[in-house]
Amino acid sequence: MGDAEDTVLSKLHESVRYFVAPVLRNGVGACLERVTVTNIFSGSKSPHEDPTGDRFTCQVLYCGSPLKWDIIFDATRPSSCPDVIVGEDDENTFFPDLADIPTLCNWDPKDSLCLLHVLNELCDAYRKSCMLELGKMTASLLTQAEMLADLDLVPKFDVLPTHPNGDLQSTTERLVFAQFSIPLSVDLSLLPAYLLPVNPGPARATLHLTFYTPESNPYVAVRLDFSLQLQRAFQGTSQMVLPAWGSGADSFLHEYVPNIRQLLFDKTEQICESYTRRRDYILAFCAVYGRALLEFDSESFKKMSFIVMSPVSPCSHALHFIVYIELSSEFPNVCPKFTIQSVYHRMPGGRPALRSFDSGYPYSPRWSGDEMADRSKVFLMEKSLQFAQDLMPNSTKDLGVSVIW
Repeated sequence: MGDAEDTVLSKLHESVRYFVAPVLRNGVGACLERVTVTNIFSGSKSPHEDPTGDRFTCQVLYCGSPLKWDIIFDATRPSSCPDVIVGEDDENTFFPDLADIPTLCNWDPKDSLCLLHVLNELCDAYRKSCMLELGKMTASLLTQAEMLADLDLVPKFDVLPTHPNGDLQSTTERLVFAQFSIPLSVDLSLLPAYLLPVNPGPARATLHLTFYTPESNPYVAVRLDFSLQLQRAFQGTSQMVLPAWGSGADSFLHEYVPNIRQLLFDKTEQICESYTRRRDYILAFCAVYGRALLEFDSESFKKMSFIVMSPVSPCSHALHFIVYIELSSEFPNVCPKFTIQSVYHRMPGGRPALRSFDSGYPYSPRWSGDEMADRSKVFLMEKSLQFAQDLMPNSTKDLGVSVIW
């Protein structure tokens, strides 16, 4: 937990803190949203030096909208279950059936997870009421939601119907009439270890779908959010392109969501393949250049450097160059970048004399690492020789270099 959570706990009575700590450590609801605890105060009117907070508000996001529920403990009776106030801030008053919150009915003061269970059961009950409301507004979307639930792709998902003013079919202005938040778990067990943090959080993406009127031909806005662990594992998400809603068969929930799951699976496989291909490529160069190797990245296999020697002419001294290779996370689809740097020369201002190449050489992503290394060796020797000739004092090219040997 962070400083904000520690501050919250420090204001609570010890008996209440026992139940709130697990709530702050874990998410609730289908999308495991973090709970914010605010408005902490004490029901006791007597002054105390120790923290006595036993009443507070729990806020959790549901389809992007905050749900607020007041929790009232009695610090003088720590074995009693809390009172829960719901519905006051809801646009459509929500009064759950007590049978839908069994943990509250069977409160166990020895179980620190009781409050966490209550909040999850409240989210389930709220989701149930939203599904009923959705059926009153649009039978078509309710059917899609039920078919998605039947696929068992996701254990739970959130749905939030709204009530735009006027007829859903006749309004000319597009208004939101339903929102979905659908959690999608991702298996990262096959990814290389360097992409996985020491203390991993959930590897989860959340698909957000917002339906705009009219219902007969809705515009659907799509957004995919990633947990911190997934962002790290995917090394950024800017290159993920989501299929447009309504393109081909992607016009129903039970068709669109499986395609997004497949997209995440393909991304994971692509990362694994790129890592394997980068490793094979780097190790192939290690085999080719042997003792000329300076260093290489043994974790992500994205960089390496080695020495090459280029004779300028039969009677001249050989020049030595450092060759740097950089590989993208998109390798082998993105070509390697080669940089050749002279060991002996500097450009004006003390800058190293170097040349870079990220295209214009023999390359195919279908080649093995050994073939790439063999073909690159020929290219690098040719470019090193040409660079060496350009650096010589009698060269016809004035590079403005200085010799530092």
